[in-house]
Amino acid sequence: MNTSYIRKIVEKALNEERLLAALSYIGPAFLFVGWRDNATDFDLYHADQGLALFAARLLARIVGKLPVVGRPISGACRFALNVLALVGIKNAVCGDMKPIFNIKL
Repeated sequence: MNTSYIRKIVEKALNEERLLAALSYIGPAFLFVGWRDNATDFDLYHADQGLALFAARLLARIVGKLPVVGRPISGACRFALNVLALVGIKNAVCGDMKPIFNIKL
């Protein structure tokens, strides 16, 4: 068999895996990644990170409903969570399994 053909297939699979892992940081898309039949440990790791970010975003929205101090705190939290999501997307695209939180799920 031609090794370049096999290499192309492997690279395509890795790129698809990384794309799906990166998508898990965008809203509730982690559900799609986690429910796939052929989800790898890499996909599931990033889906767990996406779940934690999604839960933190929901909590920030709830805090935003508090009178007086809710809006500024919620805005700062959502900004920080968006930065963490970008870090997670970068990790997924680069193929790293680095935690964005120090909390183990």
